[in-house]
Amino acid sequence: MIRRLGTILTVAVLGCMVFPAGAADTGERPSVERTFDLALALGRYPDQEDENSDGQSFSLRWFKPKNFDFRLNGGRQQRFGESTLGMGVAYGHFLTDKSKLTVGVSASTGELAPQWSTSVTIRRPFFNNLPLWFGYTHDHWDNGGRQDRFALGGEKWSKHWILEAAARYNMNDPGDHSGWGGNVGLTWYRWKELYIGGGYNFGDVRYEPAGFENVLVEYEARGYYMTLEHWFSPRSGIGFRLGQADNPESYGIRGRWFTKW
Repeated sequence: MIRRLGTILTVAVLGCMVFPAGAADTGERPSVERTFDLALALGRYPDQEDENSDGQSFSLRWFKPKNFDFRLNGGRQQRFGESTLGMGVAYGHFLTDKSKLTVGVSASTGELAPQWSTSVTIRRPFFNNLPLWFGYTHDHWDNGGRQDRFALGGEKWSKHWILEAAARYNMNDPGDHSGWGGNVGLTWYRWKELYIGGGYNFGDVRYEPAGFENVLVEYEARGYYMTLEHWFSPRSGIGFRLGQADNPESYGIRGRWFTKW
């Protein structure tokens, strides 16, 4: 695990050296900003005979302020002897300067992720310009299982702090079971320099696996996470996320490198 963590750190640092951000930021902004994000993840499950997991992902973003926001992402993950490949796209359209409607679709192979998913999210300011968002996601699995998820969240920015919170409600089929959950997080930051944060995930999970009769999966989902993001310039940086979760017990780390132009 430590050796793999060292590999992630080495790749991230070399990435920033090999792909520099370019000239110093002059304050001017292109009409369309592009972002490339590359991430690696590792996980460990002590209760599952020390089973390990790993994943790799990328994201490309084209963003024009107050106009549109387009993302293309893909990745691979491996866990418990299974592997999954996935791709997705999302398009966001600004209804006003501060309100945005986003629709997305994704598809995956294997059993670790939904066969296909669709989503819609609307984000706009409420209550004295407090940004809130509401989202709906439908997941369809290749074994016939389905899930509908509704979520509501928001964030509050101050000079050096970001407070965020979200809640979700899941409806699962077969079995017509439901579950709920959410998360709270707090981040200290210096704009485009350093971000340090942490949070707590919680909720209840209830569903019947498709293809199994009279089998109910039910547990409390709990977990903590810590985040660190460091910008080497106004155009590139690296980030890390450490996480712990219960049921099943798991520990994970994710490292990412990003650049903008």
